[in-house]
Parts: sequence; C-alpha cells; structure tokens
Amino acid sequence: DITLDNVVYDNNSVVCDYVIGANVAFSLNVYQNQVEEYNVTFIGDNVIYNGYYDYDYNAGGIPFDFVMQGEGVYPLINLVGDGNLTITNGTYSIRAIGDLMVDIDITLRNDTKTYQDGIVAHNVKISEGRKLDFEIYGTAINAQGNLYITGADIDVITNAPHISAGMAAKNVFNVLYDVMIVDTDIDVMAYTDPEICQSLGTLAAINCYNDINMYNSSITFDIDVKKGEDIYVSNINGITGVNINLENSSVDINIDSEDIFNSFGMYAEGYIQLTNSDVNIKGHTNGMTYGIAAESDFNADESSVNVDVDSYDDYGHVGSYGIMAQNFVLKLTEANKTVRVLSNNGIAVGCNTHDHSAEYVGYKEGYKPLYQYMRENTKCILPQNYEISLSSVVESEDEYLIVETYYDTNDLTTPAKEVCFSAGAE
Repeated sequence: DITLDNVVYDNNSVVCDYVIGANVAFSLNVYQNQVEEYNVTFIGDNVIYNGYYDYDYNAGGIPFDFVMQGEGVYPLINLVGDGNLTITNGTYSIRAIGDLMVDIDITLRNDTKTYQDGIVAHNVKISEGRKLDFEIYGTAINAQGNLYITGADIDVITNAPHISAGMAAKNVFNVLYDVMIVDTDIDVMAYTDPEICQSLGTLAAINCYNDINMYNSSITFDIDVKKGEDIYVSNINGITGVNINLENSSVDINIDSEDIFNSFGMYAEGYIQLTNSDVNIKGHTNGMTYGIAAESDFNADESSVNVDVDSYDDYGHVGSYGIMAQNFVLKLTEANKTVRVLSNNGIAVGCNTHDHSAEYVGYKEGYKPLYQYMRENTKCILPQNYEISLSSVVESEDEYLIVETYYDTNDLTTPAKEVCFSAGAE
C-alpha cells in the first residue's frame, strides 16, 4: 500500500522504457503477486502535471499506472482517502491492468490538445459521493470489463482528439461488458475541433457491448461539431448497447449538426425498457437520423418520451426515423405521461416486419396490426383519426425494409410524421 499526502509532481521526462510504456509520474509494478488488492490513500490535494509528449509515438505517457509482471492474480487497486487527485495530460491519465475502485474525487485536464483518455482498467467501480470532473481529449472511462457507478456526480467535457491514422472511435464511456448506474448524475459535452480532429468514426456518450442499466439516475449529452475541410464526422450516438434498461431515470440527448453523418439517440441490439422514466431526444443530422432504435422490443411503462428528429438529407437518403423497433409496447395510465414522436421528414414510428421489397410498399387497406401493443387504457391521440398499415424504409439503393407504421386517414400517401400517445380520453 502507498499513501500520497499533498503530493505535487511535475514531470516532462520518460521514467520507464517502452517495454512497459512511456510512463511518467507513478508506475506501480506488482511482481509475482500474492495479494488480491492494494490501497492507494490520498490525503489533501494531490497534483500530477505531465508535460511529456512524444509526437513520434503520438503518446503522452501514463501519469498513474498500475501494471503486473509475471504470473498471478491481477490485484484490485483501491483509490481511497479523504483527499483528491488532479492530473493534467497523459495518454491515459490512470491505468490499471486489473480492477480499479475509485473512492476519491478526481479532476482531469488537458492543456496540450493531444490525445488523452481518462481511466482505463478492467472492472471500474465509482463509489458513492465521488465527484469526477473531466476536461479531456478522448474517452472518460474505458472499462474492459464492467462499469459500476453508485451515488456519483460526473461531469465530462471531451474533445475529439488528433489520432495517428485511420478512423477513431472515442466513446465517452466505453464498456466491454455491463454498465450499472445507480443514484448518479452524468453530464457530457462533446466537441470536435477541426484544427486537430482529422476524422471521427464513432462517438457515443455511453457505448456498451452488453447491457446498460440505470436506476434513479440521469444523463445529459450534447455535442457541438465544427467540421473542417478534410474532416469526416459520422455515427454520433447517445446511448448504445445490447439491452438498455432505465428505471426512475432521465435521459436528455441533443445531437444537432449538419456536419454529422448518421446518428442514433438510443440504439439497442436487443430491447429498450423504460420504467417510470423520462427520455428526451433531439436529433438533426445528415444521412439517416434515428431517435430511438431497438432490434427487439421498445417498451415504455409509465414513462414520458419526447423524440424530435430531422435530417438535412444532403446525400439523398430517406431522412429521419422517430422510434424503430420489433414490437412497440406502451403502458400509460398516469395523466402526466405521454409518448410523443415527431419525425420531420420520415416515419414517426416503425415496427420491423423483417420483410424486404425491391419496390416501395405503401398503405394497405384492411391491414391488421401485428406489432403494436397498447396496454390497459393507453390511447393514440395524434393523429386523431389514424390507421396502422405498412410502409417502406430505404435500406440500400435497390432494397426496402417493410415496417408497420401509423397513417393519418386525412393523407394516406405517406406515413404519419407525428404520433402521440397518452392515458385516458380519446
């Protein structure tokens, strides 16, 4: 174990060789480990300034590094104490080859406009009462296992970084397995700087390769894109995962820029389940603009949803889609709960029939709905006179996906661009 008591460390030199990495400041190495966990205790204000950067390697070193040599179990690293830690610059600000538990306040900054990720570890746990304040050029937390956040307050300002070559995926929270967020507020602001960001392939507020669960929590996500002459910005998303479950939580996502090509507010490879939650999504981008999309069910249980999407459509695609899913399931019994979907130049609600066609398919008289489920007294209140039938979504230049959607009986030539649901009266 080690204790840092009001330590101030200013370094612009490499202190380890490239076999381990360009480490600066603290590199704690475990050899033939027999101990399952270590404590790093922080007292007072602890500050690490990293002035080192190697442009040949496009790397700025690792100010706080926990590495493992030889055989053994990777130890759990506990950052504890009544103090705090501030780190400026570094390729990874904090890296642990193993699990990391954060029970201190952490501030991350970058004054060089060079690539910087915040925390990189296997399983990452942020403890109750902690404050994380990041202004960086990259990913805030990259968990190669699970991410657990309980009772924390997290503010992230991230800039798309200069990268060495090729496309860069710089998700703000990138998690390989599961995400569990409880009693936590997260605020994310993302920028692209045309002077340093040469290309950006993907950026999401939360990207998880398995399940995302939020309880009694909130997340806001805004992005400000300024595209340079040579920059290509695509696939800017809010929350993406396999299954997404929100309970007593709120999500506010604003993705609005003509310089973005293709975007999703929320996307799930499986289902999206909303329970007593509020979701607000504003999307206005180029190409395909999706509010909410689920490959399986979208289920809103006593939740309010407001989706407003539009597409600049400069590239000739069919523009915007509000909520797309396999099954569209609503249960609204409380008067103050509504689901409103506005797609300014596309389809408000579409359910995937898994059928395809080489020709456009439109309204079919007498069609019986198969994928829409209104529980109890949930009603569609807009359009006032509606019917459910089929329509087409462009999937490629020569193929359409057939979806079940809503039509306003006053105009059956195109699907309804606005659909609203609530409880109670017609």
